[in-house]
Amino acid sequence: DEKVYLEPGIQSETVAQRLETSHAYFLQMVKVAYGCSFPEWINQQRIEYSKELLQEHKSFEQVSVQCGFSSTFAFLRMFMRINKGQTASEYCRSLGNVAPIYRPKQTYDEDE
Repeated sequence: DEKVYLEPGIQSETVAQRLETSHAYFLQMVKVAYGCSFPEWINQQRIEYSKELLQEHKSFEQVSVQCGFSSTFAFLRMFMRINKGQTASEYCRSLGNVAPIYRPKQTYDEDE
């Protein structure tokens, strides 16, 4: 039960090669089976898995890394998109959990 969707930067070409099928055929099968594109399917799977991790009281940063997102911001943005506007914090509160606090890292230019 390999969870390829958890691999950061996973590409459809890579999955097609692993399945020993053509790239075009693989993309067509994803569309037929799931009704969406490969990137959409990957993100849907990652967000569903993130919900399991959030139930375990993991931080947004931990969840974003474990689910293969490039950043916590990317995870939070995708969570809201996949869940039709519900934020990850709102989801945590709906479970009766205290939502983790997300504070983006600030960068400062030395010239300022």
